[in-house]
Amino acid sequence: MGPKVDIWALGLILYTLIYWKHPFQDEGKLGIVNAKLSYPKTNYPPALEEIMRFCLVVDPEKRPNAEELVDLIKHHLKALKSGKSGDKGGHGATSQAPRRAAQQKARRQEEEEVA
Repeated sequence: MGPKVDIWALGLILYTLIYWKHPFQDEGKLGIVNAKLSYPKTNYPPALEEIMRFCLVVDPEKRPNAEELVDLIKHHLKALKSGKSGDKGGHGATSQAPRRAAQQKARRQEEEEVA
């Protein structure tokens, strides 16, 4: 257990709020074990779905920590305030945020291994 599980749980809560059902409710008893998620189309801003998907990365090592999640949320809030959110039907530039966060995390891990 630990913080990565909390991030996963947040993703499950966001999924339930967005789609009005538990992500594994149609998958039976092994749904969570298989962790196969489907993402129905919604009218919510793509940034919200991106945050949810970022939380639901199956591999805990690749899942964001709380700091990375906050950075992604701040990124989207800043984009919304500047009018560059990409929420007019496409993910736009904001879709690169999780990749950048993962790259930053990988760099930090490499630096820790070298030190």
